[in-house]
Amino acid sequence: MSVNHGALLGRARKLVPRLGGELAGYKGQAGKVGVFGGCTEYTGAPYYAAIAALRCGADLSHVFTTRGAATVIKTYSPELIVHPYLYESEDLGGEAEARGDAELPERAVERVCEWLPKLSCLVVGPGLGRDPVALSTAERVMHKAMQMNVPLVVDADGLWVWNSPSFDPRPFAEKDQAVVLTPNAVECNRLRARYGTDLGGALGENIVVIEKGEHDQIRVGGGPATVVDTEGSPRRCGGQGDVLAGCVATFLSWGRKAVGTEGDPSWKTASAYAGARLTRSASKAAFAKRGRATLCTDLVEEIGPAFSALFD
Repeated sequence: MSVNHGALLGRARKLVPRLGGELAGYKGQAGKVGVFGGCTEYTGAPYYAAIAALRCGADLSHVFTTRGAATVIKTYSPELIVHPYLYESEDLGGEAEARGDAELPERAVERVCEWLPKLSCLVVGPGLGRDPVALSTAERVMHKAMQMNVPLVVDADGLWVWNSPSFDPRPFAEKDQAVVLTPNAVECNRLRARYGTDLGGALGENIVVIEKGEHDQIRVGGGPATVVDTEGSPRRCGGQGDVLAGCVATFLSWGRKAVGTEGDPSWKTASAYAGARLTRSASKAAFAKRGRATLCTDLVEEIGPAFSALFD
């Protein structure tokens, strides 16, 4: 599909709140993003999603993670608010049962959901892993967020939940909220096996799919894809998808506030486009400086300059 990049950038720029204007009030007006993910093995992914949201311009980033990952993630940055609420199967062994803690997963859901009304967007999945207890908790939290109209970005292992035969996407598809899926090529193939080749058509008008690849393709409903083919980095360093998720979450936060109850759905596509375009621009700038040595930490440092060039 031929893309009018100028029109999409213009739409995205209208979502960006003015510093010193409508943000002259209090901390949190520019977005409070939550990231649900991380586990003992994977601590970098939720960090990159959360720090990317801050670098993009969100005021606050919360990370909801396991006890084994929380302390590690706290050491990465003092900017992040880290909640060690989640449990994995190994936490629910004999000792937990002896203490009467069989309802620990239920308690985790309740503690996360206490924060949902305070969040402007929730990212689910970075570094979550495949532990069945963690995945079950993620599914329940996503349903609660949907019921509360909290915009969702579903990435990485959050998509594993959507691939489950028991998962029903219809409540998400039928509710007029913002849901953005961000699968890579492998995850796209799994989703297509579950829902059909035409993901946009299968999931409906209320769910945006960013198919990540050499060219990112944004699909909504059964229409043609919006192709984001601007230059990025030829080096695919780990964490780039997490950065994309965090940037999209920030734009969704702004979009929901800017649009309010107007009912114009184009802000969802504009938010997805803005996040993809920003991530590509930042990765290009990082590669120009570091070449093959580029890491995701280098990409994060380029988000601010890339944002200014595109949206300010």
